[in-house]
Amino acid sequence: MPCSTCGTRLLIQNPPNWEKKCPTCDKIHVVNREVAVRISSERLLYVYDLFLRYVRQFKKTGLIAHIIWERERFARDFFDNYKPFDMSRFVAYNFLIKHLMMGKFNGTMDANESNTAELVKTFDRYLELLTDHIYLKEGFAELVADMPFDSSSLTVQEKLRFRIIRTEDYLPLLRTYANNQIYPEEEAKKITEGYRPEWERIKQKVEGEQGKKIAYNPRVFIHNSYSILNVLYCGLIKNAIYAETFDFSNYEGLVEEPSQIMDVANGFLLVAEYPTVTPLHEFRNALKRVFKGKAISAEPILLVTEKNPATFPLFILLEGNVFISHRTAFLVFALLHPILLKDYFHDETVKRSKELETTRAKDAFEKAGYTWVPSVTDKKKSTLEIDGLAGRNGTLFVVEVKGWGLTTFYEHKNRHEQLVKALKGIVDGTKYKMKGNKPVQKKIPSLLKKIEYAKFNMNKHGFDSNVFKTVKGVIVIEDFPPITEYKEIRIIGLEDVPLLK
Repeated sequence: MPCSTCGTRLLIQNPPNWEKKCPTCDKIHVVNREVAVRISSERLLYVYDLFLRYVRQFKKTGLIAHIIWERERFARDFFDNYKPFDMSRFVAYNFLIKHLMMGKFNGTMDANESNTAELVKTFDRYLELLTDHIYLKEGFAELVADMPFDSSSLTVQEKLRFRIIRTEDYLPLLRTYANNQIYPEEEAKKITEGYRPEWERIKQKVEGEQGKKIAYNPRVFIHNSYSILNVLYCGLIKNAIYAETFDFSNYEGLVEEPSQIMDVANGFLLVAEYPTVTPLHEFRNALKRVFKGKAISAEPILLVTEKNPATFPLFILLEGNVFISHRTAFLVFALLHPILLKDYFHDETVKRSKELETTRAKDAFEKAGYTWVPSVTDKKKSTLEIDGLAGRNGTLFVVEVKGWGLTTFYEHKNRHEQLVKALKGIVDGTKYKMKGNKPVQKKIPSLLKKIEYAKFNMNKHGFDSNVFKTVKGVIVIEDFPPITEYKEIRIIGLEDVPLLK
């Protein structure tokens, strides 16, 4: 909520408690948005340029080889021990491999385990700055100065001292991430154990024996592993930078099932202490075995080379040998399900959304002490349908339930604006569907109309009008909404049902 004294949007800092501060009342120097974005962009360029100067001191091939091995060790550690999955670190590995393959440099410094790990950590910190910049641009954060300043005379070092602080608009994002098991590092460690049984089931489905085709049913795999697949999908494509790194659009039309990626990788021996490398001709033989007549067209899509650096860096050619990253391939295998099998994944999403309407919302309201009546219609051939009526302490809630929550590009404002538009449409009786590239408006029974129906017909559905004097509307969604009220209709996440009054 904005400041109770002056109405200014609050800033939040010091996780996990997220202390709230008012820029006006607490005299915090918030930088004008246009100036703030410019300063943030300039210091990002400065930091990235420093990073590139350091990178260019290395011998190119050796550095890339070490980053590939670092990435595979990271994936193996996650696969074998099921530790918290550091998404930012995984992005850093893949972004670096891809962009270093594009780069023209060849210094004199030899890469080793120590300096490669430090380089990746440094770039990971740069990605954190870049994510903060996205929050700033999208209105989820502000740039703050320690004291008044003249923007025309700032030095680079002075610009680096500015802080990006999240606004209260960031809290729904934070809660939605937490609701989908995406946490800051320390919290993630506490939560991970709860998902270990599911992870073990996934491993059993795909591990198999080396060289044998993975036996699995894609629909069953998506059903059994949906929560983890959705976290990977939405977490690794949460903003434009992440999405650019995990762009698999060229896989469509070639990879019919994600298991084909594992078929290629598992055709080569996984060695415990060293990266697996194979001559180019052996890799080509593996492509022929898996992709048959499409093997020639598969090579530029699946293999990164200096002349073909733009595709996702799963299999990489260096000095005539191809690096095979088995556990990295497994993570890609999992991620490809919602990307390449969109229809299957959509069907499972719809199914779970329906479960929210029919079961989970009911359970949440009943646990909070409400009497719940589901699927209320005005007549046999209904002109309106209410997801549920929930009554307690003389108040009857007309409940609309939607399975809306975490999506890809979740850190961009337009995603939240689309959600706001859809939420307001429920209240106003307007639904938007895409026709080509344009949203088309369709009239539906409004929640306001449903409230009026409930006021005069509650007795038909088991609620005594002499007891329930107050009738209100509420929209319940899977995660946490960007707005909490519209036209006196409450809008809440499922977790907040017990707080409803």
